[in-house]
Amino acid sequence: AERVTDSSVELKRSVWGKLANADEIDAPAPQYKYLTFTSEGTTWIYLDNIGGNAPLLYYSFDTETWNQWDYSTLTITNDSPLYLCGDNLDGFSYSDGSFSIFRASNDLFGISGDIMSLIDRVNDISEIPQAWCFYNLFSNCSLLTSPPELSATGLTSYCYSHMFEYCYGLVSPPVLPATTLAPGCYYYMFRGCLSLISAPELPATSLAKGCYIGMFEECVSLSSASELPATTLAVECYREMYAWCTGLITPPELLPATILANYCYTSMFQGCTSLTSAPELYANTLADGCCNHMFYGCSSLVSAPSILPATILSSMCYYYMFYGCTSLTIAPELPAIILSSNCYEGMFCDCIGLVVPPALPATSLSLACYKNMFTNCRSLTVAPDLSADILLSDCYYEMFSNCRNLNYVKCLATEIYDSSNSDWLVGVSSTGTFVKAASMEDWPTGPSGIPEGWTVVNDSDTPSGGNEGTSDENWS
Repeated sequence: AERVTDSSVELKRSVWGKLANADEIDAPAPQYKYLTFTSEGTTWIYLDNIGGNAPLLYYSFDTETWNQWDYSTLTITNDSPLYLCGDNLDGFSYSDGSFSIFRASNDLFGISGDIMSLIDRVNDISEIPQAWCFYNLFSNCSLLTSPPELSATGLTSYCYSHMFEYCYGLVSPPVLPATTLAPGCYYYMFRGCLSLISAPELPATSLAKGCYIGMFEECVSLSSASELPATTLAVECYREMYAWCTGLITPPELLPATILANYCYTSMFQGCTSLTSAPELYANTLADGCCNHMFYGCSSLVSAPSILPATILSSMCYYYMFYGCTSLTIAPELPAIILSSNCYEGMFCDCIGLVVPPALPATSLSLACYKNMFTNCRSLTVAPDLSADILLSDCYYEMFSNCRNLNYVKCLATEIYDSSNSDWLVGVSSTGTFVKAASMEDWPTGPSGIPEGWTVVNDSDTPSGGNEGTSDENWS
């Protein structure tokens, strides 16, 4: 989108241009602020303006003689740093279609000084003036090794989004002091920073929609995550925050929020293949999709949260949450008694090491609530008791499919609707025990009913409604 500014802003920039005339201007007073670009050898740098963006910038090689920059290539050597400042009180960039990016080549370089000196070279300001202000500013600067300071405490929507994306040489992040965030403010800020070894402290307690989306995605050298103190979350606030951080070992100790927001934890640790333990989750009020794909593909995860305490679920809240956690042997407790559509769909799918499943106490089901929940859990031998009497559409769809060692199922359903249990026991053990309600005579035979070759027992015929794990003997 083309940038729109009011006429007073355009006049201000025009007057500055005439005063500077793209030539030498008076040296700034000593209190003027600027960024310092330092090369480890020889670095060429220029500003790439997209969509007609045109920030007003000045450069110097001695901090005494300053010139307005026409964005053409400047040469920095290890003996001759570049100094840069600006007057852009209305903003530096304006949208994802009108923005400016620094480009550099040849040798590694670092930046010191406060990024806000590109906005105001005279005054100390703490408020970023415009949405998208520093969008993409250093993205793909693979030679950048150290970032400028980011002192602002007043943020705007998408102000830092993609700012250091794919800066492969960046080792340490800047301090991020803001405690109140804005929508998308850190959106994919450090994505693909392959050398980043530490995350900044994140003191914010007031979050906003999508504020941390993909912030550290693909930071493969990052071994520990920042603590996240916020107790009130926002829609998609942590979505993909550490996704594909394959070196991440230490997650936040806990996630203290008790009330979640839609998709707030979606894919937060997806693909973190070195993660062995998960933070405790205290939330007792869920939201749609809040934890979906949260630990998807965390193949080294052996310690899940001990309990997911919510008793009332939301649509897709735990959707494929632990998919592919092949090292997980014990599932967390799931005390929920009020379910919602697709709430547990695929939750432990492909958890091939799972031995101890959770109890499932709910007696009233929802559409597709347990769909694919334990698909391909090849170590599972005993299914959790299924006490619901009415099965709704897709509720048990492929629930235990390809659990090849599963040999015990207790299901007390008395009413089965179309597709409610399609292929739910396909690929299980060739022999086993199926416990059913005595009044239920309509169970079909086969993978969508009771597997052929299994022994069928009425629940009323078992001691105290027990199962093979009880101490009672010879009841079968």
